[in-house]
Amino acid sequence: MNQHAVTALAEFASFKSGVHTNQEPCAKIIGDNAAAAVRSGCKDPMVNYLYIKFAMPQTNSKEAFTDAFYQTAVAM
Repeated sequence: MNQHAVTALAEFASFKSGVHTNQEPCAKIIGDNAAAAVRSGCKDPMVNYLYIKFAMPQTNSKEAFTDAFYQTAVAM
């Protein structure tokens, strides 16, 4: 498995478990690694979800986010 994907997933698990007290660096780590994994060809739906949530450019329309989340949900 892609190391960036593993890092994004592990960091997200730590984030959701409440281990981190400062969430901003955690979100950046998740976003950066999810984006790197997607760029390198990772097709894992959970990694794609993390990319959309933490790294997808906020300049996208709400329709683009809706479509991206929908496609990821279908893939899951």
